[in-house]
Amino acid sequence: KKEQIQRKVVLQSQPFPYRCKQATKAVINSITGNFIVCRELQGKYFLEEVDPIQGNVVLSTCISTAELQRKASSLGLQAEIIHEITAVKAIASGAHRSMDGRTRVKVSAIIDLMTLTSSNASATTTIVAVWQWGYGSGKP
Repeated sequence: KKEQIQRKVVLQSQPFPYRCKQATKAVINSITGNFIVCRELQGKYFLEEVDPIQGNVVLSTCISTAELQRKASSLGLQAEIIHEITAVKAIASGAHRSMDGRTRVKVSAIIDLMTLTSSNASATTTIVAVWQWGYGSGKP
């Protein structure tokens, strides 16, 4: 436990090394010690894990409107069409123990979406999306 506390203090004292337009504040992957950040590039949003020593991206996934639409449809939410992501308000990460006993990380994001109804009216909808982080799949 003492080692974990010392590691956390060291990471918190380092400046964020990656130069990008951040949509949210960076959070820490508690397993790897890397930063996780949401960045915006040309109207698209990406969740990226960045090595704080090297400053390079080690894991990245695009927050896809198509993937969010598929997920919404699978949950039976077919009344609205997701038109675009208008903002990613915040991200968080946390560790949990999986069924096979491994410690895993999940990343969540609070996302504002512009949705279109069947009558072509637009509305802003806020959702929380959660990703299984580091499993090899970037799907919410």
